[in-house]
Amino acid sequence: MNAHPIRLGQPGTCFSLLFLILIFNTSTAQIKDVGLPFIVNHQRAVYNAGSQNWSVTQSSRGFMYFANNDGILEYDGTNWNVYSVPNASVVRSVLAIGDTIYAGAFEELGFLAPDHTGRLAWHSLNHMIPPEFAYFDEIWNIFHDGDRIIFQSFYYIFILEADSIKVIEPEGTFGFMFRVEDHFYVIDRKRGLMVLEDDSVSLVSEDPVFLDNEVNALLPYRRNALLIGTSNKGVFVWNGDAVTPWESQVSEHMQQHDLYTAIKLSDGNYAFGSISNGIYVAGPDGNLLQHINRLKGLQNNTVLALFEDRRNNLWMGLDKGIDFAEISSPLTIFDYNFNIESTYATVVHDGIIYVGTNQGLFAAQLVNVSNWKDSRDVFRLIDGTEGQVWSLKVINNTLFCGHNYGCFQIDGFNARPVSDIRGFWSFLVPPDRDDMIVAGTFTGLVKLEKSGGRWHFSGEVEGFRESSRDLFIDHRNDLWISHGYRGLYRLEISDDFSKVENVRLYYNEAGLPVELPYNIQRLNGQMSITTREGIRTFDYRHDRFELDNDMNDLFAGKGFIDKIHQDARGNLWYFTDNQMGVMRRLEDGTYRDITSPFSRINDILMYAFQNIFVDPPNNVFIGTQDGLVHYDPGIINDYQSAENVCFTEISFYGKRPAVSYHAFSQDILNNRESPPRFPHALNSVIFRFTSPVFENPSGIRF
Repeated sequence: MNAHPIRLGQPGTCFSLLFLILIFNTSTAQIKDVGLPFIVNHQRAVYNAGSQNWSVTQSSRGFMYFANNDGILEYDGTNWNVYSVPNASVVRSVLAIGDTIYAGAFEELGFLAPDHTGRLAWHSLNHMIPPEFAYFDEIWNIFHDGDRIIFQSFYYIFILEADSIKVIEPEGTFGFMFRVEDHFYVIDRKRGLMVLEDDSVSLVSEDPVFLDNEVNALLPYRRNALLIGTSNKGVFVWNGDAVTPWESQVSEHMQQHDLYTAIKLSDGNYAFGSISNGIYVAGPDGNLLQHINRLKGLQNNTVLALFEDRRNNLWMGLDKGIDFAEISSPLTIFDYNFNIESTYATVVHDGIIYVGTNQGLFAAQLVNVSNWKDSRDVFRLIDGTEGQVWSLKVINNTLFCGHNYGCFQIDGFNARPVSDIRGFWSFLVPPDRDDMIVAGTFTGLVKLEKSGGRWHFSGEVEGFRESSRDLFIDHRNDLWISHGYRGLYRLEISDDFSKVENVRLYYNEAGLPVELPYNIQRLNGQMSITTREGIRTFDYRHDRFELDNDMNDLFAGKGFIDKIHQDARGNLWYFTDNQMGVMRRLEDGTYRDITSPFSRINDILMYAFQNIFVDPPNNVFIGTQDGLVHYDPGIINDYQSAENVCFTEISFYGKRPAVSYHAFSQDILNNRESPPRFPHALNSVIFRFTSPVFENPSGIRF
């Protein structure tokens, strides 16, 4: 029996694969203050380890590691694993250097590295600690400094260099240690703020703020100053000499809610984790940009650890669970936390944003929709509009609301009933008539007329009783209506719009395919019809629908285009059966197809009820089944970045015991020129792999 060589790649390394449907960061990442970032809750029942998570780090492969009550918790984007330390104590700190994971626990320090099988295993460094320092309690922080690894407890600082550990003792006891750029600071509770230089610490400030408070954060600030975050006295500024309070919004909140941890983000903003009210994201001036707590989507209000990953998203180690927030995304959401549920229509009018939902019409001053404010107080229900809202339309500076129970005229935060006919779908103004509106309802057409400065119901349009959701009046004053189950109606209406004089139904004729629907789109003031067999325009001369070659070329390969919205700049926002995108109109008249930013929300779009409102330049509101999504086109991300795909295990099996190679297997790494050979009895192979992609976890499968 001949053995055939099989050449393998390195299971412990990763290759690049383009995920064009995912959002990736660039240095232009920004923090939005509108809506909530998308949050993923990783619950204890899912990762199967302790509830508390004290520290977070990321390896060079992109895997996430957490200092957990039950050990070192690993997440590769698909699977969770936990690695216990020998004494089974709580792990308080983790630090990835490449793919080696250093960790500290109660009187235990060391690192995870692959054993002879390629599996990660614990390597203790306790044997290197001089015996007189063996009782060091918890290791709270780990830092990397060139060739040195620094472990910090409240009793000692251990410096691992080469094959030895040096020990630094405090005069009293240590508080927390911090890295600020290339400097390492530590609190000596007896002396004040110390700086580590070589293998000793020296005093740099005896200010009472360091002696009388629990200092939980030390962050870089402008002009070489530092921010000092205390547990319950707020945030201070130290300029190297004097310490002064940081007069800022975030400092006020930290005084109230007990700061526990903080980091400076790559874009220059700050994230502060509190004991009692979640996280606050503030700008360089301390003004609040975002606030997320238990009521806004976190699992718990106590934030024990913060970490910004390489895509500028924020990980939170909580007192109960692990949360992940896509703070760098151009997408945020107004959801049930803002009283907003499934959204069917949105409009901004006179500085007020109106959101039509399945529970009524909600409104808020646009300037008041900042994330950090109390979300429940932002949007309020307009009295009388309880129930299903179908449409919102501004006509001649008047806002109309199409509702399950009729039609309303909306003035500010008040609704006035115009008609109680059930089911107003849409509104349309006939040419040259500013005193009349034709509206489509569940049961046909009605007229609204204006007199004395007020709109009122003036009667049904006789002669047509079909549901009339989408309307279009052409240059001949013929009214076109799309019906999802019947086809496309063409109505000839009397001059006063009181009755329908002739009806023609187009279905599977005149160039239209047999399969419905035929959806009306408004492009450049003209009617286009999207079908499952292409986009068509109507040829009046030959009374038939012809393929629009330009539009079909533009949307080639997209499948059925359910809806197209053309904004004031000529951009074409479109929805298909399973995704949305925008054809961005360029200066030369061509279009650029953009889909990647919206991959996060494709699964929550409402089929057949997709809706969008564009309020230039940076407000795009998209209705979804989970609430109202806000998209800011001004936040530019790199969607072409290559993502790693990592082999975690390769197993050969068959009629003999299986042979497996795990990540970092030395049998593979050391034998590239002479790869392993296997008998025919092991002629089946399983590859296990993952990609450390954490955005939109339900959108990618391997």
